[in-house]
Amino acid sequence: MITQKFSRLIATLFLLTTLVLAACSTPTEETVSATNAADTTEQQVEAATQAEPTTVAEVVVVSTETTAEADSTQATVPTVVVATPVTADQLETATTITLADAATTITGEGASVSDNGVTITQSGTYVLQGTLTNGQILVDSSDDAPVYLVLNGIDVSNSTTSPLTISDADEVIIELATGSQNVLTDGANYVFADETTDEPNAALFSKADMTIMGDGTLTVNGNYNDGIASKDGLVIASGTLVVNAIDDGIRGKDYLIVQGGDLTVNAEDDGLKADNEDDTTLGYVLIEAGSVTIASGGKGINGTNLLTVDGGTLVVNSADDTLHSNGDIVINAGSMTLASGDDAIHADSSITVNGGNIDITQSYEGIESTIITLNDGTISLVSSDDGINAADVTAVTTGGRGGGGAAEGVYLIVNGGTLIVDAGGDGVDSNGVIEMYDGLIIVNGPTADNNGPLDYNGTFTMVGGFFVATGSAGMAQAPSTISTQNSLLVNFDQTLTAGTLVHIESADGSNLLTFAPSKPFQSVAFSSPELIQGETYTVYYGGTASGDTLAGLYESADYQNGTQFVQLTLDSSVVTYGEVQRGGRR
Repeated sequence: MITQKFSRLIATLFLLTTLVLAACSTPTEETVSATNAADTTEQQVEAATQAEPTTVAEVVVVSTETTAEADSTQATVPTVVVATPVTADQLETATTITLADAATTITGEGASVSDNGVTITQSGTYVLQGTLTNGQILVDSSDDAPVYLVLNGIDVSNSTTSPLTISDADEVIIELATGSQNVLTDGANYVFADETTDEPNAALFSKADMTIMGDGTLTVNGNYNDGIASKDGLVIASGTLVVNAIDDGIRGKDYLIVQGGDLTVNAEDDGLKADNEDDTTLGYVLIEAGSVTIASGGKGINGTNLLTVDGGTLVVNSADDTLHSNGDIVINAGSMTLASGDDAIHADSSITVNGGNIDITQSYEGIESTIITLNDGTISLVSSDDGINAADVTAVTTGGRGGGGAAEGVYLIVNGGTLIVDAGGDGVDSNGVIEMYDGLIIVNGPTADNNGPLDYNGTFTMVGGFFVATGSAGMAQAPSTISTQNSLLVNFDQTLTAGTLVHIESADGSNLLTFAPSKPFQSVAFSSPELIQGETYTVYYGGTASGDTLAGLYESADYQNGTQFVQLTLDSSVVTYGEVQRGGRR
């Protein structure tokens, strides 16, 4: 029988697939939780060649310095003080600005009217309402205190520059008044006062740290370049934002933090972005909570040095990578539906998944990085090429990958969680090392013989967990013989049709595997804690089964009327049956 632990896991996951995925965390009230990207690679495991042989799967978590040198320049997410909403006392003393073409009025201090625009020169609270056609709101304050802008129903457009620009301020907090509808729209061509710069370059532009919050709605139409851009940090705490841009949708330089709200972004380039390329401790995106929907012609969410997802609901459809970092990606929680014309989740250095529900509905490669660590969470992915690809990403960019021996510093580490792969190329691929300690992996792999359900250039050390991979037989592989958990690789005499059951049972008739692959297949690689050396197992195909399933895997099957294919005695850690004609690309 499948172990009790995995039986419970599969039953639970089957139930979860019937539920609507929801956001997994809520924003903090005072500070942003700190996440250290340097910990990304510190959650890896030691090479299994160092592990003691055991009959019970155990997770070994140590520093990756035993397997990969940590990058000391990785970005960190420092504590960021969250701005507080405007108080009743602030509103009582606020300056009120009523916008109107050639008739703008100001009640209070700190602002002036000129050239169909408003200039705010002091810190304090300002309530804005009304409409400006080809006008501008400009914040230019040298005070060492914040400027609060309460948008209470404004519609400002400008054909030659940014309709809302913060050129100087200690900090700006934009609060969307409850129930208010606010619109900012720029033109396709800007006229710059200083030809040596290209600033401002967004419909909502800030050179200071900026926070957007409130219970109203803000629509930003960026017809020149970006929709919303900050040259420092940008926090979206709450509110409903709709951003349309011909370049990037929402962009921060030092950081972009989403703590809540409802964001809809349509961008011709990247959807959300932070891109400080000069300081590796900055240039990060943090998603803590909220609902984010992105359609982008570039990358969906791009944190140059670090992208962290702590919660929220993400629906991203992008022409390029949906989640991208030149450094590291850490996913701790959240619900994600990702569709990509390239990689769904791509990081040059490392990707760590500690939790969450990730549904990759379309991708070229599902998850790609130099070091990939799966600690927990549920991942379901569809890819036209590799499902999981651990590779030297720099080599991919500059000179291609594959072939030869194992790539140094390339790891796929599986400590837990659930991974379900439907791949047109290699299902699970590492140009270096694979180590699996716990968890569940199901692979419906390629049908062409120049790819394999499982592909690795170094070693695949199986210590624990449940692994089944089906697909073509031309490049079929099993885990390495140095594994402490046993495995089978069975290659059938012919390609079997999609949905044909493959069933493996012990000598006493106990079910170890009943699986209905979703694609035609000729090979099955299988590893389970219940495979015991010295025991004999019978492999069947066809027949019928009943019971609950997860991605074709039966929790406990009533299997009948199958065709016996072979009986195998497990006399070593890996037993292979049937010829394998290895060739084609790695």
